[in-house]
Amino acid sequence: MLKDHKRCIEGYLNKLNSEKGSLTMVKAVLSKMLMDKGYVDPILPEVLVFDFRLHHIMEGWTGKPIPEPPWEDILPDENEKILLLDFFKQAPSFQDADPILLGETFQMEMDKEKNRQHGVFYTPLELIQILWDMVEEPVLEGRRVLDPACGAGFILCFWYERLRDEYRNKGWSDLLAHREILEHQLYGMDLDPMAAWVTATMIQLHHPVHIPVPGIRSGDFLLDGEDMPAMDLVVGNPPYVGHKQLDRGYFQKLKERYPVVYYDKGDLAYCFFQQGLSTLKEGGKLAFITSRYYFEAQNAAGLRRYLLEHGRIRKILDYYGQRPIPEVKVDPAITVVEKTLETPVSQRVEVRRFQEENESFSKPFMVNDANLQLEGWTLLEPLERAIVDKIKSKRSLMLKEIWRSRQGIITGLDKAFILDQEEATFFPQEFIKMWIKNSQVRPFKIVTSEKRLLHTDGIDNLEETPSVRDRLEPYRDRLANRRECQKGLRAWHHLQWGRDRLFFEGEKVVYPYKASSSRFALDQNGSFYSADIYGFTIPAGGIHHHTNKSVIALLNSQLYDFYFKTFGKKLGGDLYEYYPNTVGRLIIPVMGQQEVKALECCHDQIASLDPSRREEGWKELNQWVYDYFSITKEEKTHLERRKEIKI
Repeated sequence: MLKDHKRCIEGYLNKLNSEKGSLTMVKAVLSKMLMDKGYVDPILPEVLVFDFRLHHIMEGWTGKPIPEPPWEDILPDENEKILLLDFFKQAPSFQDADPILLGETFQMEMDKEKNRQHGVFYTPLELIQILWDMVEEPVLEGRRVLDPACGAGFILCFWYERLRDEYRNKGWSDLLAHREILEHQLYGMDLDPMAAWVTATMIQLHHPVHIPVPGIRSGDFLLDGEDMPAMDLVVGNPPYVGHKQLDRGYFQKLKERYPVVYYDKGDLAYCFFQQGLSTLKEGGKLAFITSRYYFEAQNAAGLRRYLLEHGRIRKILDYYGQRPIPEVKVDPAITVVEKTLETPVSQRVEVRRFQEENESFSKPFMVNDANLQLEGWTLLEPLERAIVDKIKSKRSLMLKEIWRSRQGIITGLDKAFILDQEEATFFPQEFIKMWIKNSQVRPFKIVTSEKRLLHTDGIDNLEETPSVRDRLEPYRDRLANRRECQKGLRAWHHLQWGRDRLFFEGEKVVYPYKASSSRFALDQNGSFYSADIYGFTIPAGGIHHHTNKSVIALLNSQLYDFYFKTFGKKLGGDLYEYYPNTVGRLIIPVMGQQEVKALECCHDQIASLDPSRREEGWKELNQWVYDYFSITKEEKTHLERRKEIKI
C-alpha cells in the first residue's frame, strides 16, 4: 500500500512547481490523511485549496488557532490548484495509509544537492530496526528518547510505534499510550524547522486526538541543545559532514565548543557523540549510525579517548565497506555506548562485522579494551587476534623505524609537465623522467609507462632551453598563479613540489595510496610519480638485515595483507588507505641474513617475467611466511578464505 501511495504522490510532484512542490504536496497528503482517516470533517476540495495554508489545514484538527510556520507558506497558483483538485478526487484513499507517508513525501522533493552538502541522508527502515534491536531499551513510563538530528522523523516514528505496541501489550489504551509517548518520551531537534514539524506531525497522525509534542523542535543540537532534559537514550544518524563542507565561522564555533573531539579534519559526528553523551543520564545509552572511519582515523584519537573515558562501549556493528544508504559515500557503523560517570576499569565490546566472503554479518564476538587503543581500534575475532599476536610476538621494529619514506611529486599543472613518450623526444633528455601512475603499480612489478615528466627544477635560465620555454609559455599565467610562485618560493617554470630528485632516481619501493590489497613493487628505473603513490627505501646496515626486496616480499604476502587490514583505514567497497603514517606502523621482524635471503629469492621469482615462476613463487612466499610465524592450518584456512591478492 505504501508503494502505491508513494507512486501516486510522485506523479503529482513531478507536475508541481519544483521550488514549492514539496511543501504543497506535504500539505496535500496531510489534508487527505486527516479527512480519509476521519480526524477532521470532510471539506470540499474547491474550498480547501482556496486557502491552502498549513495553519489553516491544521486548525481543523487542533480545534484552535495555531501560529503560522516559520517558513514561507506559498499558496498554489491556478495550475497547481487544478492538480490539487485532481489529487483529492482521484488519488486512492489514505484511510489506512501509514503516517510515515508524510515524511516520505517531504523527503521526495527535498533539494538533494543541498542535502548532500549538509550531509543529510534519511535512514532506511532496515537500519532503524537494527538500531532498536541493538539498544534493547526497556519500555518504561517516562523514559526519554532523543534524536538530535531527526530529519524527516523516521527514527522517532519507528520508536513511537514500538513503544505504543509495548504499552498495548501492558493493557494501556491507545490514547493513554499516545499521550504518554508524545508528552513525556519523544524528543527531537533539527536545523530545518520544516523537518522538525514533519517529524512531530507524522507521530501525531498515529491517533485521531491531536496532542502536542513539546520535545520536538527546530534548533542546533550542538550549540543550543544544553537545555534538553537528561535523556535515557540518544539515538540517531548524525549528518555526514567533513570540515570542508562547513561554514568557516560555524567550524570555528564547534572547535571552541568541542576542542577535545573536534580538531584538524574531524567529522561533525564527533561533536554529536560528545554532546549526546553529555545529554544522557548516568546509565543511559547512545546509539549512532556514523562513519566507521573514527575507529582508525588520526583525527579521531580525541573522540576515541572521550568515548572510553566517559562511557562503556557496549556494541559495534561494523559494515566494513558495505554502504546500506546508497546516497552516502562513506562506510557506516553502528555504535552503542552506555554513559558512566566513572572511568571504566575494563571493557568488553560485542562486535559484529560484515563478512565480504559470504555477504552477511559475523556472529557476535567480544573485543576487550586492550584492543581499543588511542592509535586505533582493532575489532578482530579471536582467531584473527591470535594471528596478529603471533606477528607481534617476534622481536621486531616498526617499518617507520627502518625506512626513508617520501611523498610523490606535485606538478601544480599536469598538462604542462606531463608528456607522452613521443613528445618527450623533442626535449633535452636530462630533463625527461619516467612517470608512473598508481594503477601501474602492481605487487612486485610496475607496468611499463608511456608517460614522461618534464622535470624543470634544474633549469635556472629558461632561455637556455628554448624547447622547454616554448612548451611552458602557454601555461605561464596559470603556473605563475600557484601559491608557491606567488610567495616567491618557486620560479614560475618549476614544479610546485619537485621533492628530492636523487631519491626518485635511485632504487626504491613504491606503492599506491589506495588499493584493495598490498601492491608494493621495486622501482629500478628511476621513476617519478605523483601524490597518489608513496615510496621508501630500506637503508643497509640495520640490525634487522632487511633490504628493499625482502620487505616487499613480506608486505605483499597473504599474511601481511591481512595484518595491514586489521588496522588500516577502510574505504568504500574493498579499498583501503595506504598512507605512510599507517603503513609505517606495520611490525617488521628482526631476521637473520639467511631468512632475509629467502624472502629476496621469493621476490625475484615472483618478479620474474615467467608466469609459471610467478605463480609458484607466490605459493612459496605465502607458505614461508606462514611457517615463519607458526600459523596453524586453521588460521591459514581462515586467511585463504579472504579475497586473494591479484597478481
